[in-house]
Amino acid sequence: MDYEQRIERCQNIFSIFIDLPHVTHIQRRIRRFMDVGCPPDATAADSLCLVGPSRSGKSALINRLIADYPPEQRDRQSYNPIAYVEVKSNSTLKGLAITVAESLGCLPTVRALSEHIGFAVRMLEQAKPRLLVIDELQHVVRNSDGKRRTNYEGGDLIKSLLNARVCPILLVGLESSMALLDANEQLLGRNGPILEIKPFNWMVPAERQLYEGFVFGFEERLGFPRPSNLWSDDLLIRLWAASGGLIGKTTKLIRFASEAALLDYDHALPCITKDILADVYDQLSIRRDVKPGARNNPRPNPFRVESIDLSIYQEEEDDLQFEATSTQLRRVERDLRP
Repeated sequence: MDYEQRIERCQNIFSIFIDLPHVTHIQRRIRRFMDVGCPPDATAADSLCLVGPSRSGKSALINRLIADYPPEQRDRQSYNPIAYVEVKSNSTLKGLAITVAESLGCLPTVRALSEHIGFAVRMLEQAKPRLLVIDELQHVVRNSDGKRRTNYEGGDLIKSLLNARVCPILLVGLESSMALLDANEQLLGRNGPILEIKPFNWMVPAERQLYEGFVFGFEERLGFPRPSNLWSDDLLIRLWAASGGLIGKTTKLIRFASEAALLDYDHALPCITKDILADVYDQLSIRRDVKPGARNNPRPNPFRVESIDLSIYQEEEDDLQFEATSTQLRRVERDLRP
């Protein structure tokens, strides 16, 4: 492969999207929600929540959904079937209202909170999208003592957008985003079933098999002239340990390892090796420095150790739970011995 071919291959790899059964199910639910989430005779539109930890694949799902409904030309103006709003970090309620209005094409001016909310509602009525997506909702949630009222008011802001009866709203974020629903029973009453993307649990055989299928499908689409065997027992458990079973982290690791294999190593027949994964793992800084509960115990690079102790690679971020017993861990390690 010459340099241009390697660059083209890198570009193709970064656009790979693997369909997974639970993700496909969520996509179908959202598409159906777009059709039924705002009945003509309803007093208000409905909301739906999509939650999951960071790097679980929420953004990839939303990006693909938006790509399936591209902008249209209507009366010489661009019409977006899906309006996307990304809540800024540490956003206030006023900031959220301003962000909604900005995403719908309006530049904010100095106004009180109630005026910003009213303006956001009017902009939504003018835009008339089929779906409004509010992403990174956890940025407006306040979890400290005495902030329940703020969460209630945040729920009221979303409720005002639903009351406009323009379109349903998809709320996306970490599990902590649900504090807005917990604090506002009326908003909770308008919300459908919670859609959740969870990391694959290695200790559950069915989930482990799905994770293996995902990695196998990804490697098939890499298009390398030489197999990497990422789905082999040895590499698969290391990929899981490196990512905590999160699809987004796994995808990121494989993508950058592919780039390194194509551009950093002078092999006529490139492929992803354990050494490449080890280097990329360190460079991406996707590993945590310490084991949860033992701050002086460094967590080793899973691609550099001889064997994997899964208990070290618990995913503490986003309050994920690791329910495997020590007996189960020993059984997994025993099964993977040559």
